[in-house]
Amino acid sequence: MNSLRIEKEYEPFSNSKLALQFDQSDEKDTESTPLLTNISVEVEGYHSIERLDSDSLSESDSIEVQLTSSESSNQKKALVLFALFSFIQSSAFVDWNPIENSVLSAFKSWTETTVSWQANVAILPSILLQWPLCWILQKFKLSTVIKFMGVLPLCLATIARLLPLLALENPGEVFKTLVFISSFSIGVIGVIFYSSLSKFSSIYFGSAAMTLPTGIAMLFSNIGIVFSSVIGPYIVEDPSFSIPDEEKILQAEIRNYLLLYAVIIGTLSIVIIFTFPDPIYVGQVNQSPSIGDNIYKIMKNKDVTLLLSTYALSSVPIYWSSTFLPIYFERYHFGQEIVGGLMSASVVISGFITVVTTKLVDSRKVEIRNSEHTIEYKRVNNGTTL
Repeated sequence: MNSLRIEKEYEPFSNSKLALQFDQSDEKDTESTPLLTNISVEVEGYHSIERLDSDSLSESDSIEVQLTSSESSNQKKALVLFALFSFIQSSAFVDWNPIENSVLSAFKSWTETTVSWQANVAILPSILLQWPLCWILQKFKLSTVIKFMGVLPLCLATIARLLPLLALENPGEVFKTLVFISSFSIGVIGVIFYSSLSKFSSIYFGSAAMTLPTGIAMLFSNIGIVFSSVIGPYIVEDPSFSIPDEEKILQAEIRNYLLLYAVIIGTLSIVIIFTFPDPIYVGQVNQSPSIGDNIYKIMKNKDVTLLLSTYALSSVPIYWSSTFLPIYFERYHFGQEIVGGLMSASVVISGFITVVTTKLVDSRKVEIRNSEHTIEYKRVNNGTTL
């Protein structure tokens, strides 16, 4: 009985070896190919092992490595929690936008320039800190970065900006300062989220199936925008400029609005921090020696380029809703509820396009993977080759 063992890297299980064990019968038959009596498939670091008899394997057949129930459960749990992280960071990023007119009326020291700079401060980290944050994601465990550099700071930032409204009679400049600090912090968290998207999908789902989880995460990000667009105008009314003590009334409504955010984000943060799982397999490390090398590889990979294009298209509603839409439409007597509806509609359309696009990309990559890992064997002298 001759035996041939072949080990190779197998996607989507990056850094895990696929071992194929071929056992060949000693019987010689010049009229036919060698008889493969047993084929073993083992993926290093995984529990699932598949064994096939030669009778069930054609000359051009493929072997699929199935996930065990614990591995599949780990993937689903990680995706749900990452989607919740996506939801809360996106919602917090745009929570001021649907109520801009009310904020200007509630706080007389605020101007359109103040609102503009609040939005700019949230976007600045994507310009200033993109590279160092990518380095951190490359060097440290993803789950740790998400929990303690993403979720926990987001929770603290949403609580910090609420405190002056709860504790001070005239929050004034203290409130404005904390809003700017929290906006910058939320902007940093947004960079962490978007920079970790592809890494999350890759290490939990493998590169052959990473696009759909990415699309789902982006969908929840868009749902977060819808949440702000609907809840904001519902809790905080449009300024009427005719009600006595309207300034105090609007401040109270804004306080309740931010309190709701603090409760929701605080609750979900506790769940994510204490339950976010690590990948069930070990040894997952970044193979690229540098960020520059990553960028070079990305530019050469058409699938990754398409994936990044999906990110970009999905981000359009975020930046669109970060402009002066409520302030601009107020000039034409459109209330904040109408503007929130427009934001929600654009986000729903974007989310639909995202899911459809990512599903198509994954389908194409599965076809490529199956063609690349099809087992073809033939007789070469007295040996067997793959």
